[in-house]
Amino acid sequence: MLRNRRIRVYDSLHGSFSKECRQPSIVFAGHPSLRIGEIVHLLDLWGGNSKNAIMMIDPDYPLETYYSPYKTLAIRAYYFPIETRLDCNQVFNK
Repeated sequence: MLRNRRIRVYDSLHGSFSKECRQPSIVFAGHPSLRIGEIVHLLDLWGGNSKNAIMMIDPDYPLETYYSPYKTLAIRAYYFPIETRLDCNQVFNK
């Protein structure tokens, strides 16, 4: 998926992300707080569109623990914990 650019990995919202971003999109979020960092901007941009999705991947924080303030947003939210010891290549190539 990385090779054919179906999944893209960005370090920030600036630079190539802002040029290549299209909707609908899925964002993988790992930090248990959605109130700090670049996810705040993404939720502001994409939160009103139900075609977008956010996947919470931190295995230590179930979705219901920290997503409750955002339940009114149209963006779909899912909990798919990912083993945090894996790097991007290991996750996407298995």
